[in-house]
Amino acid sequence: MANYGYLSSSPAHYADHNQIQRSAYESNCCGLSTSFIAFILSVFNFILFFSGLIILAIVILYEHPPFEGEQDLHLPVIRSLLSKSHPLNLIHYKLILCGFLVCLIAIVNIFLNCYYSIKRREQDVESVGINNDLDEIALTSHHDSTTRTPVTSRKTDTFPSFALCSFIFALLLLFTIQLCISIFALFSVYGTGNGEEGYTQEFNRSITENLGDASKVVRDHPDVFRILEKEFKCCGLVSFEDYDKDNPVPDSCCKTAISDYQCGKRRHPSNIYFQGCISKISKVASDHTLLLGSVAFGFSLIQIFGLVFSCCLYVQLVASKTS
Repeated sequence: MANYGYLSSSPAHYADHNQIQRSAYESNCCGLSTSFIAFILSVFNFILFFSGLIILAIVILYEHPPFEGEQDLHLPVIRSLLSKSHPLNLIHYKLILCGFLVCLIAIVNIFLNCYYSIKRREQDVESVGINNDLDEIALTSHHDSTTRTPVTSRKTDTFPSFALCSFIFALLLLFTIQLCISIFALFSVYGTGNGEEGYTQEFNRSITENLGDASKVVRDHPDVFRILEKEFKCCGLVSFEDYDKDNPVPDSCCKTAISDYQCGKRRHPSNIYFQGCISKISKVASDHTLLLGSVAFGFSLIQIFGLVFSCCLYVQLVASKTS
């Protein structure tokens, strides 16, 4: 006979009722029990958190390596020559934001998981206590065994399902953002259609549009080019001719340093580099852009793993409530 909000006074009925609740929670999805999927997602939250930290470490520490000198500061120096809307800067800041979002979502979900685990454990203890009281009543009752005692049913808390649905949406958003970053990085490097030469020309155009012509760039940013010229063994932006009599060739362009001797100011500067820095710094920028795009794509695969198990758990929770 169907039981509409009433429980039989027999202990066997209580056991059957607990078995139904247990089987609903341990129902299978893709060959995996719901409890096992919940455990996998608990582990996934920590993986997600550390993946966010790794993203931040790659983006920040790769540009600012600890315990190193100024020769390793060429990446932020190169980015300083570009506008904020340049693909390299956009990808850099978006990936930092993405790393913070990954860590934040993981921390929130870990907190909610712990909270509802404690809450569910308290409800289970309360349910066991109620069943024990009902068992004592059934054993001491002198009424007929078919007599039904009304029991107030406990309302199912729907917020965990809502929280899980929000977590799925957050993972989907993160996956979309990281996938777009990787596609944007690939397109920004190879979208010119002329390979490395086309990217170099576009990179040079971006610098001159942002800061002015080559002579103005090297004149207004002497410290920047001092670092770049020493690091990449080059001179000027396009060539050594970016310097003139008002802005003579600096000693950072010299092939060999001689004390108390300014080789860059010689009338016949045979000891300086003639090639400009644009081709070398554009190569560094393109490689770093592809690196950031690869990081975004690689860590987006982790979100796919979480999405699959989260959707499976959500389907099982909905099915257990409707059954």
